[in-house]
Amino acid sequence: MIGVIVVGGDVPRVPGDVGCAASFDRPVGFERAGPVSMQDVFDGREHALLPALLRAGRALVGRGATVLATTCGLLTRVHRELTDRLGVPVATSALLQLPQVLAVLPAGRTVGVVTALAAQLTPERLVAAGVAPDRLDRIVTIDLAATDHFLPALRGERDSLDLARAEQEIRAVVARAVEGTAVGALVSECANLPPYSAALRAATGLPVWDALDQIRWLAAGGGAPSRPA
Repeated sequence: MIGVIVVGGDVPRVPGDVGCAASFDRPVGFERAGPVSMQDVFDGREHALLPALLRAGRALVGRGATVLATTCGLLTRVHRELTDRLGVPVATSALLQLPQVLAVLPAGRTVGVVTALAAQLTPERLVAAGVAPDRLDRIVTIDLAATDHFLPALRGERDSLDLARAEQEIRAVVARAVEGTAVGALVSECANLPPYSAALRAATGLPVWDALDQIRWLAAGGGAPSRPA
């Protein structure tokens, strides 16, 4: 079973979102890490939240999870503690793919990290994801903070998500950000972004990796989730 530690309150989730059961064609379980809020993460209190994250992870392992993931891509600073103490592989964040993506790009090419709040994508969080300090200059952020529909939905300020509208917003922001730059690949940090990966590939012509790709790779030995049709 894939176990997903849910962070934060209720937000609209569509197939492809890590927090949506329809994103997986294998058994999946969800456990909320209460009372953790996204604001706690934004305020840099990940280590204080570790007990709640561990409780949720252990509950999932107790239910049979052999691989764990989270719905927040900013938790890299507690990745090591989660993996060391939960006893199963943990896909804490899509950002864990950055070192591998950097390794396969030509010299001079950068990786664009698509994120809902670029201000939160600190060097410390990138280094905790495995990015070498001397490679931080090869990471550029693509900020979705100005989206009129997607970000308010992500914050729980809307009851529903218009997938087509969100996709249009995200495509426009990312395509504009990479045009004429050295960006050679994209990694979507947020666990809500996998539904838009195909659209981003089409809009930019670049390879795109997301949180579901990370989970699929990690779970490959025991059966991986696949994208919804």
